[in-house]
Amino acid sequence: MMNKRRLQDAVYSYLVLYKKGITVQDVLDNKDVFTVLTNGIDKKDRTICDVYLKFTYKNDLIFEIKSLNNKLVFQIDITNVDFDILTQLFFLQISCSNFLCRSSQLIGTLPPTFEIEKLIKESEGSWERFVDRIGYKEEDFFVSDESLISKKIIEEENILWCYNKSCTGKTFLGIYTLTYCNSVKLVYNPAVNNTCSLDLLKILIEYGTNFALLIDDLQCDVELAKTMLSFICNNKDDIKARVKNLSRSITCYISTTDPYVPNELSVDFSDKIGANKIFVEDAGHFNSAAGYTHFEQLLEEMVKNE
Repeated sequence: MMNKRRLQDAVYSYLVLYKKGITVQDVLDNKDVFTVLTNGIDKKDRTICDVYLKFTYKNDLIFEIKSLNNKLVFQIDITNVDFDILTQLFFLQISCSNFLCRSSQLIGTLPPTFEIEKLIKESEGSWERFVDRIGYKEEDFFVSDESLISKKIIEEENILWCYNKSCTGKTFLGIYTLTYCNSVKLVYNPAVNNTCSLDLLKILIEYGTNFALLIDDLQCDVELAKTMLSFICNNKDDIKARVKNLSRSITCYISTTDPYVPNELSVDFSDKIGANKIFVEDAGHFNSAAGYTHFEQLLEEMVKNE
């Protein structure tokens, strides 16, 4: 249990700062005060801690409020924080998701009900439902130079625009590009039921960190398209820095002497998933018969990319 006196001191210090008007520098100079206050919030209280919030400055963590549901993490730069709203959160007058809604540029009017845990749960299956609905099968997808370039753009920029293609073409390219991402995958399509909710879409674009989002057929709502595209373009650098590790880097180790898997099959598979290829001489089937009880080269690569 947190030291009661320490929490009281943090509350007093915060109120002194709040009364004079909290600045970003105040937060940086008093990180311990904000950390004590956030640690004092009961993480088991789902009415308050319904999502995981990270407060950062130049993408460095300053303080955070964890929740029991850490599947999706939301990041707020303290330079954009309304400290009146944050004070309501600190003193348990609003929930973490309510804080996001009130702080959002995209949501505007607070929804009458915003049960974020329910929205997240309902949206989690949107990827599988959408892929199944449109009949996408990876084995039928033609891997072109364009699709490989698209995967590279996602790895480097975390944002990919698909246009000047048929409806099915851009949708399939988007699915292929995100299939091997390292995050929660969601789909938003205003013309299809059971995809990600619009309010959750806005919160994810504005604050999300560990998600992959396919936005499809946005032209069905012209005004929404203008708003969303404008926000993404104006905040591209922030989104790129915030949405980390979107694309999983894949490396295939290919033995030059595998007695069971032909070399060309391994190469074809690697190309299809956009993986890096490392050829290992005389490695057989990478089993004990080939002397592979340890794989030092793989361990070195994993440590290097940790």
